[in-house]
Amino acid sequence: MLTYIDTFHAATRSRHLTSLSTIRIDVERHGFFEGAMKFAAVAVLTFATLLSLATSSSCRETTRYGKHVFLEVNGGRSPDGRYSIAAHGEGDFGTDNFHLYLMGERGRKIGPLEEVKEIYSNAPSDFTASWSPDSHFVTLTYRELRNREALLIYRVERGRAVPVTGPTLIGTAGGLAANAIENGAVWPLFHEFAWMGTGHFSISETGTLRTNEAVAKALAVVAQKTWSETAGGHTDPDWYVDFDLTGEGEIVEGATYVITSVRRKK
Repeated sequence: MLTYIDTFHAATRSRHLTSLSTIRIDVERHGFFEGAMKFAAVAVLTFATLLSLATSSSCRETTRYGKHVFLEVNGGRSPDGRYSIAAHGEGDFGTDNFHLYLMGERGRKIGPLEEVKEIYSNAPSDFTASWSPDSHFVTLTYRELRNREALLIYRVERGRAVPVTGPTLIGTAGGLAANAIENGAVWPLFHEFAWMGTGHFSISETGTLRTNEAVAKALAVVAQKTWSETAGGHTDPDWYVDFDLTGEGEIVEGATYVITSVRRKK
């Protein structure tokens, strides 16, 4: 694993700070106007550099992949040993054309898992796979944003990975339609997942939902906390729901799952 360290920006920052220290000499030698112009130019360049450094400071550890190198994620190999989940990317930082792949025996590439789109990091250690005991299902959890996790479930059979879809715990708890939750912003969001047997699982969700008053009231019975606040310039308040839920579910009809129970953790 290689970590990219932006030494160019660090060196550039040093040069710009040194340049600022020479402005006073320029003013004394060449007069106020010319010195002021030089100061403005250096100030703009320094601001741009510091902005770039601020952006770089949010960069995550980046894994470089060899041309034909696929790195297995956490828990990537299926119990029967027939399949695995591996990561691969292209370019200098391994982020170009990055995908997770379903792999066959002896490292044979089967195909990409196209549902894995927005990612916070391309390091294989930042993705966790959880296989069902019979190797027919696999769950992936990973950060798509710094404080937001994604959870995906696949049915794996005949050399194919088929997405399995279903409701969220928070939506099920409130008896709400899926779009009532999807139209809100959940931030942060974290999951815990474990298989209880073939097609049966336990799942937890923790996060904060930004929504409207009607949805917040519907979720009050399972919420840790609900509150509202009005942003500047707005007349209608935004409502927020803190939740920490756990429950069980099962996969039905091959590509769908249902939540069979849900409750507050505390």
